[in-house]
Amino acid sequence: MSYPTITLDEVISAAFLRLDNEDTRDELVFQDWVWDALREIGPSKTDIKSECVSVYDLCIQKPSGFLYMLDMDLLDNMNNIHYYQMTEHSPMSNDINGITVAETKEFFELSSNASTITKAEMSFYCYPVNADGEMLVEEKMKEAILAFVDYMFVKR
Repeated sequence: MSYPTITLDEVISAAFLRLDNEDTRDELVFQDWVWDALREIGPSKTDIKSECVSVYDLCIQKPSGFLYMLDMDLLDNMNNIHYYQMTEHSPMSNDINGITVAETKEFFELSSNASTITKAEMSFYCYPVNADGEMLVEEKMKEAILAFVDYMFVKR
C-alpha cells in the first residue's frame, strides 16, 4: 500500500507555522530535527537503494535520502575490491588492506592509505526523493515528526 508523500520542506514549513516562528535562522536547526525524527522512526524494508558514488579527497558523500548503510564495496580504477562492509548481518566493518572507514553525518571518510580508491558501491536504506531531488516522507509520519520538533524547540 502506497501512502501519500510530502516534501521535507513542507514538513519544515508546517513546523514553523505550528510553533508560530518567523525566524528563518531556525530553518537549518529545524531541518536537523526533522532528520533526527526520521532516523528515530526509521525506514521500511522497501526503501532500499543501490548506488555507485565517486570518491573525492578520501571522502564519499552520502547520497540524497541516505538513512542507514546495508553494505559497501570500495573499488579502485581496476574494480578490485579493497574494502567490504556489511552492516545488516555482520559486524560494521571488514578491514581489508588496512583501509578503515569512518562515518560522519554527511560523509564516509577513508583512511590515508586508501588513495587508490576511486568509487564506492553501496546499498542503503533511504527515503524516496522526487524529480527535483527533494526528500519525500509519508504524510502519515508528519504529526510524529512535528511533535518531535515541538519537543526539541521547547527543550532548547
